[in-house]
Amino acid sequence: MLELSLIVFGVSALAAFLGGKVGYRMGAKRVAAAITDFFRHQIKSSDNDLKSIPALLARRSMLADGSLRQIANKLHDAAWNEGMAEGGRFRQPKAEESQVTMNRTELEDVAWLADTGLRVWISPADQPLRYGERLAYEKAEALANVLGTFERKIALGFTRETEDDRERRFTISLNRMQRVWSAYGKL
Repeated sequence: MLELSLIVFGVSALAAFLGGKVGYRMGAKRVAAAITDFFRHQIKSSDNDLKSIPALLARRSMLADGSLRQIANKLHDAAWNEGMAEGGRFRQPKAEESQVTMNRTELEDVAWLADTGLRVWISPADQPLRYGERLAYEKAEALANVLGTFERKIALGFTRETEDDRERRFTISLNRMQRVWSAYGKL
């Protein structure tokens, strides 16, 4: 009786092991195929390497021979290339835009000069540096917003902006708008 129960237990353990191994492989293949199909539809790539993925998925020994790693590398490379191409299209200036590459401190100096010029043009008193009439309120407010956008773009190009620099930039922008509002009696 003991021998029979040991034989039944051994056969059951062997069947469970083989069933688990086959089930694991089938499940792994299904999951790999589902993930691969999702990414192949999301990546708008004309990369020929993506066309070789179904052949890698069809291999019997996909888990043992490194096919999953090859599939992952092909998807990663195609997604990376597509992202770089999209980033290049995103960074291209539009028809009405221009792109300037300068030292960050020089750009900050330009922003400071523009802010100083705005003060001259919104001043209610006659200014010796101002040739012409004082700016209209709408134009002054629009120029203050342009300066704020310019300063934010300078900060975006500098990825290591400290908390103090960020606070200083917000304070300068707020003070600029308050100067415009007070110069035109809107405050």
